[in-house]
Amino acid sequence: VREGKTPVEAILEAGPARLRPILMTSAAMILGMLPSALSQGSGSEFRGPMAVGIIGGVISSTFLTLLVTPVFFLIMEWVTRVFVRKKKTRSPEEIEEALARARGAEPQAAE
Repeated sequence: VREGKTPVEAILEAGPARLRPILMTSAAMILGMLPSALSQGSGSEFRGPMAVGIIGGVISSTFLTLLVTPVFFLIMEWVTRVFVRKKKTRSPEEIEEALARARGAEPQAAE
């Protein structure tokens, strides 16, 4: 958006660039927790449910990262555009006139 792109263009450009690293990190975490989730040895009655909870959390956070965050960004961009007014920028001539009036002098005509 800072580079002059629309929010949709920015999301469509950033999405594919971020997809692979996010999915690879999530898959590594899920596959790393599978042995704990499926184990039958001693202590598995404590580690198994914890691993299942972690796997569910990773899946849900991946979903949030890939889908909900871009949609939330679009909604916030729309709210900002609709409800927040941008400050009017003034030309150097207008600023000079205002300064001259503040000093009590007559503004000089531009030549």
